[in-house]
Amino acid sequence: MATRKITLTVDEDMYSLIEDAAARAGQKISPFFARAAVKQILQDDAARAAVLDNARDNETEAREQHAAQQAAEAADRDHHGHAA
Repeated sequence: MATRKITLTVDEDMYSLIEDAAARAGQKISPFFARAAVKQILQDDAARAAVLDNARDNETEAREQHAAQQAAEAADRDHHGHAA
């Protein structure tokens, strides 16, 4: 796998947090940080997909409710002899 060296700037507290977490995992900082970034990207993508799925479900439910309401109103008009 090809690699690219990059420079990131983080504050001292964040660096300490990353350094400590990498040490606990028994990893060097660079690969630990890269894996953490990938995990975050995948988590964010999954969360976005879940929001989109939920929005689609809500839209479908709203359309179904609207259609049912229109059908009920039409049936009520027909029942009372006031066809539109």
